Amino acid sequence: MRRFIFDKIKEYDIASQLTIEILETQENDNAILVNNFIEDVYRVGASIAIDDFGSGFANFEHMTKMRSDIMKIDGSLIKNIDTDKNARLVVETIIIFARKLDKKVVAEFVHNEAVYKVIKELGIDYAQGYYLGKPEARNS
Repeated sequence: MRRFIFDKIKEYDIASQLTIEILETQENDNAILVNNFIEDVYRVGASIAIDDFGSGFANFEHMTKMRSDIMKIDGSLIKNIDTDKNARLVVETIIIFARKLDKKVVAEFVHNEAVYKVIKELGIDYAQGYYLGKPEARNS
């Protein structure tokens, strides 16, 4: 799979437009392999985003060692941020942490205007979710 990915990046000359998402997990059995992959992604000029940060057992210490450009905050924290004070507190903490690590932040599961307004107020860089548009099949 690794060879396929890098062959396609080269074939289509898309590195500067590509962000590869990696799930943040403590259960990674081969951190050396993952870190080597990340370094290869950067070497070709692509970017890395850490997906679903804040879900399960997110490990802040682990994030200080994993090279990436973007932290994507899991939808489980975003979906009720307009009504759940605790979710908002956790998200605010993640934003501060991401900024200190010089990372951009993406909010997943932005499904309505109230949630969108809160994430904009918090200064989150990017948003994903049905409020902004539903996924569509692309005709090639």
